[in-house]
Amino acid sequence: LERRARLAQAITGSARLRLATAEQVGDEAGLEALFQQAVAEGCEGLICKSVAPTAGYQAGARGWQWIKLKRDYRSELSDTLDLVVVGGLAGRGRRAGMYGALLLAVYDPAADTFQTVCKCGTGFSDAELAGLPARLAPLARPERPAQVDARRSADVWFEPRLVVEVLAAELTLSPTHTAGWGILKPDAGLALRFPRFTGRWRDDKAPADATTVEEVVGMYRTARRHPPAHDPQAPDGETARMRLMLLDAASLYFRAFYGVKAAMPAPDGTPTNAVRGFLDMTSTLITRFRPTDMVACIDTDWRPAWRVALVPSYKTHRLAAPDAALVGGAPAGEAEPPGLAEQVPIIFEVLAALGIATLGAPDHEADDVIATLAEQATKPVDVVSGDRDLFQLIDDARAFRVLYTGRGVAKLEIIDAAALVARYGILPAQYADFATLRGDPSDGLPGVPGIGAKTAANLLRTFGTLEALLDAAADGDPRLGQAAARLDAARDYLIRAADVVRTARTLELPNIATALPHTPPDVEKLAELGVRWGIGNALVRATTALSLLAST
Repeated sequence: LERRARLAQAITGSARLRLATAEQVGDEAGLEALFQQAVAEGCEGLICKSVAPTAGYQAGARGWQWIKLKRDYRSELSDTLDLVVVGGLAGRGRRAGMYGALLLAVYDPAADTFQTVCKCGTGFSDAELAGLPARLAPLARPERPAQVDARRSADVWFEPRLVVEVLAAELTLSPTHTAGWGILKPDAGLALRFPRFTGRWRDDKAPADATTVEEVVGMYRTARRHPPAHDPQAPDGETARMRLMLLDAASLYFRAFYGVKAAMPAPDGTPTNAVRGFLDMTSTLITRFRPTDMVACIDTDWRPAWRVALVPSYKTHRLAAPDAALVGGAPAGEAEPPGLAEQVPIIFEVLAALGIATLGAPDHEADDVIATLAEQATKPVDVVSGDRDLFQLIDDARAFRVLYTGRGVAKLEIIDAAALVARYGILPAQYADFATLRGDPSDGLPGVPGIGAKTAANLLRTFGTLEALLDAAADGDPRLGQAAARLDAARDYLIRAADVVRTARTLELPNIATALPHTPPDVEKLAELGVRWGIGNALVRATTALSLLAST
């Protein structure tokens, strides 16, 4: 402060020279207000310095005495985007003679065009850059293809055929890119800031399956607009001010591990991509939905012996050791990709320092913990998971819905009863029976041969429940046709599998504090974890998301 005062005395302001704005704040609310003002004025963010007596400058030191609070740290884009390659830009310097960046686009289904959203040259290895000319040569065109909507030029144009996976900091308005042109602002489209290639060429996707204009516009609006105080999907005027959010923790950290590039390990070399991705997903969920309570539910036993006893094939393909299939239960161990196992304890340690509750139950999966907490809930519930089995918990009368992350948190789908009916043609109460009939290869459940999703839904619409369906098969109901013999043949399996698919809702769980804090309860521990694991930026985003709850 003294140095600042002396600097102000020494400088004579002019049109070309002035001191940067500086303010001293004493709480998160004041810092947030100053940050929002800086961003509104077009700045990248703030440089913040502690004025504590112990906050002297130390060269090369890492910590929270000095931090940058930048708007891209508040990113909502914790998930990847699938973009179409439409152009190439010649490289310069050490990239001379090859492509230095690719021009990428999103898809507009209404116009059947590809609208540019960024140029991307980050994330490619030298070998990948050297191989780009050969990969892209068959698609090269001398003129811009008619399907490509672009306002900027490219050195080489490509037929829009290849899809790449990209991460980015945020979406901003752009006068040069055409994604969503004119939707948010006249004479402006959307562009990705700091895009980087994840290393994945999405050969499994057609160009029409790429991220759409509607999706990026929605992502932009979500990132820049507080959610409404009134939730139009809540019954009887219920507001979002009271809502319990239940996280399927494993579902999220597996997605984070595969979705976030492992390019920034901890100082000791430990990978932290799953930690950073999980934290950013959680920050996004808190910022967007403003829950008052949250629990990260964990798989204390990801393959319970009692479920294996009912259906021996249950999750067998996920075992780390194939010969452990006869044992069942947690000791066998779920196969995990290298680099993930050591990150899971870090995630739970960070959640504890943030004040976010975690909970598991012996001999049960996270799904069962989620189901029991939902059953006990006295407020609306949002279940966050990529597991469709949790659709059975949807209950409009109690404002229970699933935030389905099958395509990622940034592209999550809000599934209520109407959405489930539109998707499968069945009611939430019928979903467990539907899944039992259809089967689920990802869980090692074969289902009934010859009965797929459409047939299963039709049968349940006619007979209501699996029990009624089996009774009708035993009675030779003519409405079943050929399905009668298939159901009879699978009767024993269906009876056993139904108990596997249905979530347990009556577990004896300990009483835990579920309310989300507005400030982390252990700031010192959080700072230590940020330095130790090199995740300070992700923790800044998480603490900022929590601070926003104070204003709702």
